[in-house]
Amino acid sequence: MSPVVITIFFVGIAAFVNVPPGSDVERMVIFPTALVGQYQGVQLSPHSTFLYLPGAALVATDKAAACTGEYKGTWNPATSLCTIALTGALVWTRTSEALTETPSFRKIPSFGALCPDAVDLPAKYTDPAMIAPEVVAAHVDITGGTATGCKRANGAFVTRLDVQSDDGALYVRQNGATRRILLNTGAVVAIENKEQSMLNHTAESHFGWYYFMTKEQISCPIAIPSAADDTVPACPVILGVAETLEAMTSSFGGPDCGNTNYP
Repeated sequence: MSPVVITIFFVGIAAFVNVPPGSDVERMVIFPTALVGQYQGVQLSPHSTFLYLPGAALVATDKAAACTGEYKGTWNPATSLCTIALTGALVWTRTSEALTETPSFRKIPSFGALCPDAVDLPAKYTDPAMIAPEVVAAHVDITGGTATGCKRANGAFVTRLDVQSDDGALYVRQNGATRRILLNTGAVVAIENKEQSMLNHTAESHFGWYYFMTKEQISCPIAIPSAADDTVPACPVILGVAETLEAMTSSFGGPDCGNTNYP
């Protein structure tokens, strides 16, 4: 079959991790569970992680039934959107192309630049065999595609990955089962790690999760990255992904709500 082009947006607290040679995986993206935590006296805000699948992206004839049945998601008939809560999930695609990182992706904030003590994430975050729902909401393995960067309304960094999938599928393994989600070519989906409530939002309580992941090895205070610069384009409208679209165009989405290269 001809390659199926899939676009995946990574939104919110997502640590991009470099992978040593010797593996098909070029990058890992870690969405921490981020429910209860504290770093240097700062109580961190609870987060949840979701996979958004617009109905137009799904190959299934009965999209609502596929979403709620086979994919174990929640279907919104008003927006034709399938939302899957991710907990302890491993996510991947199959592609024969190499990974290309564009200049805009290379503008992703560096955690090491904010915290001189920065170290690699421990194996409980990066080893797929050790994935546990209480630690990792989603672990995404990137083996190829084109990574570009874009920014939300208030400067938060978002990553876009365009993949030529060999089999037109997005794979999600969680709760002991692997779901093969067949997608149409040109499909646009998103994974977002977002705060459960914005009522008590502070930049430190949000961005502090990056520090929490290695809190035993670091002592630097929480620092917030600058807004993505003018060379990083604004994020496009993500048709059908109502929650993500709202966040990208609202007054929220400051630099503390963005992706980070780790360490």
